[in-house]
Amino acid sequence: MEDEANSYEQKVGKMENINICAIYMIGILAWISLWICSGAMKSLKVIKTLWVPFCLCILFMLANGLIIVCNLSVGEVELEESLFNFLENRSQLALEVSASLLVVATIIYGVSSEKYPALFIRLETLSFVCLIGFMAPVMWIPVNQPYWLMILRHAQTVPYLMGIFLCVSGIMVLLNDISEIAENASFSNRKDRDKTR
Repeated sequence: MEDEANSYEQKVGKMENINICAIYMIGILAWISLWICSGAMKSLKVIKTLWVPFCLCILFMLANGLIIVCNLSVGEVELEESLFNFLENRSQLALEVSASLLVVATIIYGVSSEKYPALFIRLETLSFVCLIGFMAPVMWIPVNQPYWLMILRHAQTVPYLMGIFLCVSGIMVLLNDISEIAENASFSNRKDRDKTR
């Protein structure tokens, strides 16, 4: 009887691992699809620093999935709920950073109207969509079911990671554009000095 109970628990544990890993694998596919559909994938060839957030997001999702496979532990309801608070606080911070970044970028791009920041705007908009649109709406909150709370938490971790790394990608694009603007300005200044001589 005990052997059957242990066998059942092992099967259930494996299914739980598979469910969590599936969340992160779907997240990785969604991440790559998001980059392809937004046109950001083409920019990886031009702005090499974009590889950092692109690969780090995949790495974080893989790491989360592997941690779950190696050590699936479902906490008590109180622990799972406290982890939601942690995730919510972090996403609120990310939203504040994104909003601040948009203000700074508006000033920078406004002063130097050489270039329309299409990629930057797409990345930051997608960041907001992931952080607000996918994390905020919760259709169902399981009551007194820690396993389902854990599933929901991992399902919200994926768009959180995507939102964070889209914001970082926007920062990389902004820094690249700033360096191009500075480079063009110094080149123009040199040309003007040469003409006056």
